[in-house]
Amino acid sequence: MKPIISGIQQIGIGNPFVHEAWRWYRTKFGMDVKIFEEAAEANLMLPYTGGMPHKRHAILAINMNGGGGMEIWQYTSRKPVAASFEIQYGDLGIYVC
Repeated sequence: MKPIISGIQQIGIGNPFVHEAWRWYRTKFGMDVKIFEEAAEANLMLPYTGGMPHKRHAILAINMNGGGGMEIWQYTSRKPVAASFEIQYGDLGIYVC
């Protein structure tokens, strides 16, 4: 039996190429069950989108072996930008057990 990653409730993953990213997460993490795929305006994500609603394309996928879901997210109304600071454990909900 090979090891699996589990214990993740849900993590949002921003990426400029949603379908290519999902292909990678299916291969590397087994996130191969699509819960939804939609293009919409993300009005509930204002704390993470600079206070402005933006259009996005998202795929929520899970691994049937357990764990949680990955919401793979691509802006469609603007170009994504990298963080202006060095991301560290604890920033933006990133923690390690």
